[in-house]
Amino acid sequence: MTNSLFKKTKRILSENSVLKNSKKPFAFFRTLLRRDPLFHSLVKNWSNSPAEELKKITLIKKIYQLEKELPEGFSNYALNTKKIYEKFFLPENPPASPKNIASPEEITHLHEIDQHFLQLEEKAINHLNEIVIILIAGGMGERLNFFDIKLKLKTHCCYEMNYLSYYCKMIKSLESLSNNPKNAIPLLIMTSEDTHEATLLELRENHYHGLKKNQVFLLKQTSVPCFENLAAEFAFKKPYELHLKPGGHGEIHSLIYRNKKLLEQLKEKKYAFFMQDTNLPVSNILLSSLGVLITKKHDFVWVGAKREAHEKMGLIVEEKERERKIYNLEYNLVEKEKINQENQTYLGNTNMFWVNFLTYRKVIKKTQGRLQDFANPKFNADQKSFKTVNRKENLLQDIVQHFPDAKKITVLSYKRNFCFSPVKNQLIDLLHKPREKFYTPLQAEEIDFRNNRKIIAKMGNVFLSQKEKISFLKHIFISDKTKVVLHPNYRLLRNSKPFVRKSIFHPQSIFIVNLPTIVISELELLTKSALIIEGNPQAKLIIEKVKIKNQGYALKPLKEKDYSNPQTPFYDKIFGYEFKWKNPLRIHLAEKGRYRLTSSLKIVKE
Repeated sequence: MTNSLFKKTKRILSENSVLKNSKKPFAFFRTLLRRDPLFHSLVKNWSNSPAEELKKITLIKKIYQLEKELPEGFSNYALNTKKIYEKFFLPENPPASPKNIASPEEITHLHEIDQHFLQLEEKAINHLNEIVIILIAGGMGERLNFFDIKLKLKTHCCYEMNYLSYYCKMIKSLESLSNNPKNAIPLLIMTSEDTHEATLLELRENHYHGLKKNQVFLLKQTSVPCFENLAAEFAFKKPYELHLKPGGHGEIHSLIYRNKKLLEQLKEKKYAFFMQDTNLPVSNILLSSLGVLITKKHDFVWVGAKREAHEKMGLIVEEKERERKIYNLEYNLVEKEKINQENQTYLGNTNMFWVNFLTYRKVIKKTQGRLQDFANPKFNADQKSFKTVNRKENLLQDIVQHFPDAKKITVLSYKRNFCFSPVKNQLIDLLHKPREKFYTPLQAEEIDFRNNRKIIAKMGNVFLSQKEKISFLKHIFISDKTKVVLHPNYRLLRNSKPFVRKSIFHPQSIFIVNLPTIVISELELLTKSALIIEGNPQAKLIIEKVKIKNQGYALKPLKEKDYSNPQTPFYDKIFGYEFKWKNPLRIHLAEKGRYRLTSSLKIVKE
């Protein structure tokens, strides 16, 4: 069959002038099929219909393109994937268990906002001219049924702000703290074929969310072929179209290494922070973790958090053989190695870390940004075929294994909800997958409300509660205390003057502050009332001795049947409730300047 297909394909190449430059792809494809039986799956479902010939040519050209684009080439990528499957997943060939594995011996605990925590933040502020932020954003929100870039997901159901907007505001706040008006902190965003154009469009349409165009760099990762089973048979989206997915998030290191122009622009930077696409608590720990890196003069500071048993979160482990070695043990291997799941001394990997950028540049120069390969297939009952297509990848955090001095690696431990609350799964999944309860938008939102309430409560303010919890899907409950959304400026530096004092927040109220500068004293926000403050970032608002009462909003938890109803709006489904604004007090300050809210709820410019 293969020889006849060669002849037909070769004939079309020779006859079609548009494709006359495709002889090299054809020659490569022919060599590929002869190289290994693995590649026969590329043609096993080909038909003999002449109508299909052009589709075959398109496929051959795509394979040749991938051979040139992938760092190891298309052919080696497939062969190396098969080796991984054989090494780690065949029942007759179980992998060797890691030896002498344990939780890292030395962990720096930052569980309280005490004087030491504040000193670390102050230390970091003096170095904000020297940092780079690297955001990993190559994935889509398919698991949420959100077929757009995850950076465009709303952070809260009650407010129109997405994750990219929040992160850009966070960077603007860091620039303000640096006290250098010329400081433009570089933001590197790793995109993919799926997300690149949408990310660029989101930035352009929103004027880069306040950042300068020349401080944002998009690095597009390569899409890689997927496979159907342990035999590494290629997966197809449809006949003659390979199923491609973004490579693993570890590709960011090779992308940075290969971009010599970018490295030249960043040559004066000393520290780089790697972070994920949907994790609001990052602003709680960004400064203190940088302070640790600078104070200890280390090369790598890794943010860890408590991991629940069987959770889909890797472990930060230390292996002691000849020398100290710290690395991430991915969650599928944790289960496979039957590591003691109840040992709560293990920290989970949050995929957030700081690096000394000078050392990092040496590491990626030596390794060319290439990391060890990894795969995490989900199996059907036969333990050979996959539930969903799988691909070989490498992991962002595995770069730690290439840092030369393990003594200069610090593992940090924060309280989990203070540092880590990603968004991955639909709320309805909890009925069938209770282990994944940490990764829904509803719970991420609720954690953020709680973190923000703690900031304001610590300033001497009061949040009242009727101790009535709102129920979702029978076993999920949220507090009736005020929903608080804060501009990231108020979470970056804990040693600043209180911005809210002597105020009372009644149950089920909503308090949203999307301005970097406010001064509030003796505010009383009554039950089910809502106050929204937003506008020009150079505007300042003062509120003193004001009581607010309104019919702010309506909230109605969904019933189980609503989740399968196509008429139910998307955000209602992922947050678990129908939300509608009614008559909130919305203060929008369009121009810069100093404003005051009077007791009669009028805005006066001073």
